[in-house]
Amino acid sequence: MPTVPELIKKKLKTETLSKPQEGGGRTIAGNLKLKDIQDIAKEKGDTSVQKVKMILGTCVSCGVTVDGKDPKEVIKEIESGAVKL
Repeated sequence: MPTVPELIKKKLKTETLSKPQEGGGRTIAGNLKLKDIQDIAKEKGDTSVQKVKMILGTCVSCGVTVDGKDPKEVIKEIESGAVKL
């Protein structure tokens, strides 16, 4: 079973993800849709809200935005009920 970062790279059609930059921060490795995150959760065999939020956390670490937003913002929207899964 591929790891979450491997599945993110597959969705982005890239070989590498973002790496930390000197002085802090990361470059943006790419952008995924929330549907892509749900598809990754499905591939991992767990479509729960908790799993989707875990994958969004991985996106933070990998420098991947979701629907053009910081994944932390998307997590907050899910928790507030503004975004339904």
